Amino acid sequence: MKNWSHYSWEKILTADGSYSLKSLVSNSESHESEIMHHRGGAHSETFLVYGRILEPLFAAHKNPRFLSLGLGLGYIELLVAQKAFELGREDDFYLVSYESCPELVEYFLSEIEKSLHGNQASKTNLWVTNSDQTEAQAPALTQTLIDEALIDQTHADQTQINEISQTYENVFSFYPDQVKQILFKAYQQKRWVIYPALTQVTVVPFLIHGFLWDAFSRKTTPELWDEDFLKSFISQSLDKIALPIGFTTYACNGPIKRALRACGFDVQEQKGFHGKRQSLMAWLK
Repeated sequence: MKNWSHYSWEKILTADGSYSLKSLVSNSESHESEIMHHRGGAHSETFLVYGRILEPLFAAHKNPRFLSLGLGLGYIELLVAQKAFELGREDDFYLVSYESCPELVEYFLSEIEKSLHGNQASKTNLWVTNSDQTEAQAPALTQTLIDEALIDQTHADQTQINEISQTYENVFSFYPDQVKQILFKAYQQKRWVIYPALTQVTVVPFLIHGFLWDAFSRKTTPELWDEDFLKSFISQSLDKIALPIGFTTYACNGPIKRALRACGFDVQEQKGFHGKRQSLMAWLK
């Protein structure tokens, strides 16, 4: 039975009781590996930074369309579904997520289905390809990986807990079952689609009203914080006809502020999470 270390991740318990993951791979000798969330609270940080643009966008748009970079443990995706649930807009939203680590996608989908349907969850390929995706672009969810995501009652000790399943049980515990059902339904209906890593040649499947930018930091993924890339990608991806457009991120650096202003956004520096000086929210109205 594999655990997170097999995929070069380490499970981290943050201060609010929610789990994050820390990469065990450093991008250079001078940089330490990076944790996905602030140690002050993975769930709390997600709610503070990414929740703040959701309600205004649901209010402004009949079918709000969101982009999440990246999926990680799925906190942002679950937060979008939670807001839809709170507002009675369960079937109204569209969401595209980007994630460079295929195991995170595969485990999230298998674990959310297992949490809803128990060990009778299907063991078929859950990674639904979009009509313009090739099989090579959307890796298949293997039988072996699904089997490892479930607790093997036949061969494993009855008291043994699958570390990966335990992590997702923790993540899901912050949301009611209805939220998981809403998100999984959106996936089945292809209103929520998942793609591999976002790159300079990425074209979004639909124009975006809300950007939820949660990439690793500039030192780890500098290409996702490059000013020219940001200007090009944001301007080509936003819905220029249906305003407002929101953008939110935990970071508050020069390139992202300049790129957003160049795209016409009103950039608003916000209080950072748990001692971080600043985060950023921006609106195009």
